[in-house]
Amino acid sequence: MKIKNKIIHEKIKATVQGRTGIHIRRGNGVYLDHHDILSIPRGYMKYYKLCPECDPNYAFIRDQIYFDIIDDLIKKDKNAKFFIGIDVNENAIEYYKTKYPGRIKTCKDIVKENKKVLNDAKFLDPRLQLKDMGYDLIDFFSLSYTETIIHSPPSSWSYMASHIGGHSQTFAKSEMTLGRVYNEYNNLNYANHNKNEYKLQFISRDNII
Repeated sequence: MKIKNKIIHEKIKATVQGRTGIHIRRGNGVYLDHHDILSIPRGYMKYYKLCPECDPNYAFIRDQIYFDIIDDLIKKDKNAKFFIGIDVNENAIEYYKTKYPGRIKTCKDIVKENKKVLNDAKFLDPRLQLKDMGYDLIDFFSLSYTETIIHSPPSSWSYMASHIGGHSQTFAKSEMTLGRVYNEYNNLNYANHNKNEYKLQFISRDNII
């Protein structure tokens, strides 16, 4: 599966070529409590809504986990660059670009760099009664066209992007579900279920940029 317009397909693919895709899932349905909100830098908390009634199995993944992954990849490749797809307002992670200058692109960057061809094809026009359908498609295919994907468990968006992009790794073998990050994710889920304030212990000044 790919974008039918060949020019747009090639343009987007070229824009994210060689980048690591990261899918951050923090919107509807994600369990979000006060400790999660406090892990977000001041000025950016407004983009999130508390959802203590949401399914604890869909835990909010804090920034430090993503920062650790990005730092590890930069250690392995000093030229490492990333595309981040997120299901809330992209301004909510603008501080990622400040922390990693010149390394991060989001959907709005892809749109800006390919604005003419997208406008010519009227790709961003509302369709199927969904105002942002074109934008969402660009976000999805940009993620799928990256070299590899850091999934957001247990997101079907991550899963489909990985398969459509032809990535060799499976959803079950994602960096977000193995090793150190897997253990952290389990701890977060345990905290959500048992209210043991595990999250509070790990909110440090280093995470408040």
